[in-house]
Amino acid sequence: ISFTCNACGLLGERNPYVCIECNFMIHKDCISLPRVININRHEHRISLTYHLGRGNWELCGVCRKKIDWNFGAFSCKRCPGYAVHSKCATDSKVWDGEELEDVPEVEEEILDPYKVINENEINHFSHEEHDLRLGVDNVTDFEMMRCDACILPLNDGMFYKCMQCDFFLHKVCANLPRKKRHVLHNHKLNLQVDYCKRDSLFQCFACKQFSTGFRYECLTYIYRGEIKCG
Repeated sequence: ISFTCNACGLLGERNPYVCIECNFMIHKDCISLPRVININRHEHRISLTYHLGRGNWELCGVCRKKIDWNFGAFSCKRCPGYAVHSKCATDSKVWDGEELEDVPEVEEEILDPYKVINENEINHFSHEEHDLRLGVDNVTDFEMMRCDACILPLNDGMFYKCMQCDFFLHKVCANLPRKKRHVLHNHKLNLQVDYCKRDSLFQCFACKQFSTGFRYECLTYIYRGEIKCG
């Protein structure tokens, strides 16, 4: 029998589960689809529905192809229009394999990367012992200096300099989130700064290059990535 699975919207050719009254058909392997999950492409949990329904749905959040609202998909209750094909959402490169339907969702505290002292000065969590000042007026030969986060030259961009030592951060690097999701790993990554010493090297799992700067790291499984690869 040839059919279209109501859960994933893909064609099937044999032995579906069928509801005669509703004309509902589903693949055997789609019977066990999880109900609520996290994926590495979105910040919020997404939930399975067997009929997406009409709406201003965006392209699939993983494969970026059109989603047929007549069939099932995963959608985000917080973000109207965000949906993911059922098969895309449960791919092992996207989903960590954890079913969250009966797991209470705890609102995660968002930690700011720095405290504002005034309009030109901050105290960054990576360098709490000293305050940082925005601008180049107190720096000589800044063209030769490098950002302690990304290890790239400061050039003529906006950056912060420590008021008491040779510690520099690009303005954009100072604003990096302390936690984020990444397409190359299924768990949320934490911004780690304890390696930011000139004599401490780590290898980025994404680009395979070595660095001494900030990195995003998984605290569950071994994964380290340069902030440039985030």
